[in-house]
Amino acid sequence: MQLRDFPELNIFTDSIPPVGIIHIKGNAIFKGYYKNPEQTDLVLDKDGWLKVGDVAVLNKNGSVEIIDRMTEMKKLQNG
Repeated sequence: MQLRDFPELNIFTDSIPPVGIIHIKGNAIFKGYYKNPEQTDLVLDKDGWLKVGDVAVLNKNGSVEIIDRMTEMKKLQNG
């Protein structure tokens, strides 16, 4: 799992506490949508990381807390 910056929504992992967009990768993650490379490109990066779409904070104890969805934040930003 990774938390990544998303500057368009003012989300940065170097904040205190770190906040970012969740990306996951592993054997249990799907390889893409069947016969739909365009949709696959929207959710998987070139290295196979799945863009989950959740905004999370990394707590001091190492736990991850989901605090929002990217789609909801985009709706608020676009008014």
